[in-house]
Amino acid sequence: DGYADLYALFKDGPPRIYWGGPDGIDPDRYTEVRIGIESDVLNADDTGVVSKEERVGAVGPLARIIQLDGVPHLFVPSAKRGLLVPVDRSRNLGKPLVFDCAGMLSVAAGDINGNGHTDLVFAGRDQNEGSECSWIYWGCPDGFDTSRRTAVPSYLSLIHI
Repeated sequence: DGYADLYALFKDGPPRIYWGGPDGIDPDRYTEVRIGIESDVLNADDTGVVSKEERVGAVGPLARIIQLDGVPHLFVPSAKRGLLVPVDRSRNLGKPLVFDCAGMLSVAAGDINGNGHTDLVFAGRDQNEGSECSWIYWGCPDGFDTSRRTAVPSYLSLIHI
């Protein structure tokens, strides 16, 4: 609609979208992003997916908005899956896209392999064959599917000197 909006994660509640307007962003004009699985949603400071050794400088999940087919999608941090919630031009939240990947902290979108389809990279702390990983979901005309994803190792051993 031509106005800047703000997407924010909170320590003690669901994410919110603060809507912009001709008067800027009004803190009283917001929508809570409630998607029916609040018990699974990670909070802004939830570093429980980060080991004790890594807590120094650790961050929780990041508020992210990505574009898929020209539609903004909110990344809603979840303990058990990757969630992308579409937002239409009328400021309505759509049905979340659900990805089978746990403990994700961020997401990015782009055409990694140059085939003309948007790919998604979920960064986090899932497990694959006993190792920590993030995931690339490869885009195609039929959308995204667990059968078309690649695990990316995301744990590096700490070297003590």
